[in-house]
Amino acid sequence: NIAERHGLYCLLHEKPFFGFNGSGKHINWSLATDTGKNLFEPGYTSLKNAQFLLFLCALIKGVDEYQDLLCASAASAGNDLRLGGNEAPCTIMSIFLGEELTEILYSIEKSIDHSEKICINSKFNINIFQKLKSDNLNRNRTSPFAFTGNKFEFRMVGSSMSIAYPITVINTIMANELCQFADILENGSNFDKDLTEIIVNTIKNHKKIIFNGNNYSDEWHLEAKKRHLFNFKTSANAISQLIATKNIEIFEKYKILTKVEISAIYNVLMQNYCQTLHTEAMVMDSMIKKQIIPSTEKYIKVLCDTVLSKKQITAQIDCSAEIQLISLLSTLFSELCNNTDTLKENLITSNKIPNLFERSKFYYKKIFPVLNKIRKSADKIEQNIILPFNDEEEKLYVANLAKANKELQELYDLEGSDKMQILKLLTRLRQLCLEPRLVYDDIDQPSSKLKACMELIKTMQENKQKVLLFSSFTSVLDLIAEECQKAGITYYMLTGSTNKEDRRELVSRFQKDDTTLFLISLKAGGTGLNLTSAE
Repeated sequence: NIAERHGLYCLLHEKPFFGFNGSGKHINWSLATDTGKNLFEPGYTSLKNAQFLLFLCALIKGVDEYQDLLCASAASAGNDLRLGGNEAPCTIMSIFLGEELTEILYSIEKSIDHSEKICINSKFNINIFQKLKSDNLNRNRTSPFAFTGNKFEFRMVGSSMSIAYPITVINTIMANELCQFADILENGSNFDKDLTEIIVNTIKNHKKIIFNGNNYSDEWHLEAKKRHLFNFKTSANAISQLIATKNIEIFEKYKILTKVEISAIYNVLMQNYCQTLHTEAMVMDSMIKKQIIPSTEKYIKVLCDTVLSKKQITAQIDCSAEIQLISLLSTLFSELCNNTDTLKENLITSNKIPNLFERSKFYYKKIFPVLNKIRKSADKIEQNIILPFNDEEEKLYVANLAKANKELQELYDLEGSDKMQILKLLTRLRQLCLEPRLVYDDIDQPSSKLKACMELIKTMQENKQKVLLFSSFTSVLDLIAEECQKAGITYYMLTGSTNKEDRRELVSRFQKDDTTLFLISLKAGGTGLNLTSAE
């Protein structure tokens, strides 16, 4: 309703746009007594701190033991595109506590005095716990489950999902752990000793779920594997854990869900996952066939007609730019058509797979990769950015256009007009459109187009995408190379003067290393540039 009032559309898809942050929900979760006292609020007395630590340990133990169930509660096809980057949490379940609180827990485990924040005594083994302030905690936005002072944030839930199911899962897990702790404390003979053992043993056995670092890093993925933490590559894999025996048992134990109800939820979630991917694939198939393919065919024909028209003026006229573009578009067009045909065949096959989990795996292994290939080819074909002149550039261009029109009129009035002189005037105007410094030596600032080009390159670099940049003018590539050097952007350059050996070496290196940009002169000519690593 709010979006409609402002003339906008509300998109509930978790990741509708590549390169932009996804859309999710943060569940702020805590526990309080019937009188409003927050049980996750650290205090100054040993009693309050023992209470805080007990509930904290219950949550740590629960998240560790039921990390798969928590992941399943936030699983959706849209979340597959969101989790793991762009300020969304990682797909690996972990708890962020902050360095200070984590150090305190480790000190308790090892019974080490922690700089007056913990003292060991005969009653609780915990005496003083300096109150933690939420504004002193690094929020660590890469963490899926973060402590933020006196509450936790569960950040994996996608924008299209209700928070009811994830909250039900968290509450159930917490109830189960507190029930286990209560049985020990109520049936034991030494409350203080039993309480201390619960806290120390929980930290010792479940600290593997605690991680305060960068959840996006490759090092964490390797470390998480060593810790035997779940890392679900797809939401379908997470959803499949819903019907694991231990997860059915915990719901049934507290009479929250029956086995039949859990099975129904599993089928609905898995069906939604497969149907969403199927629908998106069908929409892409329709877009490609109704919009991209016809437009590309039309544009290639326009380019071919342009080459023929120019050649009618003189056979010596340079059409290398158009020919290179025709070759590139034709290659991309073939890739697009072939992958679209493959997508259609895979969609037909998917409908013949009765088992939902097996069907979901087929989507992940066979359909999802083809969707990415199609999108990349389509993006390369259709991405056009129109950049206007700034005021000074427009004045300069208009003045030169008027001068060129006058000179052209004079040439037309002469018998046997010089076609090469006409081409020279048109080339000058093209250069002015692109970069006035190609024409005027006294201009020392990059053009608005070059600035926009550099911003686009920087964005691609931030997204770890490789870029191919073509130009008819080698001098423009030199100017771009200068700007890249200033910005610390790595690049290779291929011009007409690059010999065959160096050419092959540059292509091979670009395919394998982390170099962001490949500057290529359209006048370099030749074929066989295998640069498939570029976006």
